Amino acid sequence: MKTRIISSCVIVPVVVGAAILGGYPFLALILVICGITAWEFGHIFDQHDNVRVPLILLVVSVIILILARWFIGIDAS
Repeated sequence: MKTRIISSCVIVPVVVGAAILGGYPFLALILVICGITAWEFGHIFDQHDNVRVPLILLVVSVIILILARWFIGIDAS
C-alpha cells in the first residue's frame, strides 16, 4: 500500500502538469502511457506457449498510430 501511495504522489503531479501545459508535453505523456500499456498487453499474450508477440513491433505501431492521429488528424465528417 505504501508503494501505491508514493507512486501516486509522483504520478498525479506529472499528469496534471502535462494536462495543464498541453501540446507536446501532453503528447509525450500519452505516448509513454500507451507505449507501456502496449508492452503490458503484449506480455499478457506472451505468457502462453503457442503465442509469440513481437513486443517492440506492437509498441512502435501504437506510437506511430498516436503520432499520426496527433499530426495528421482524422476528419470524421
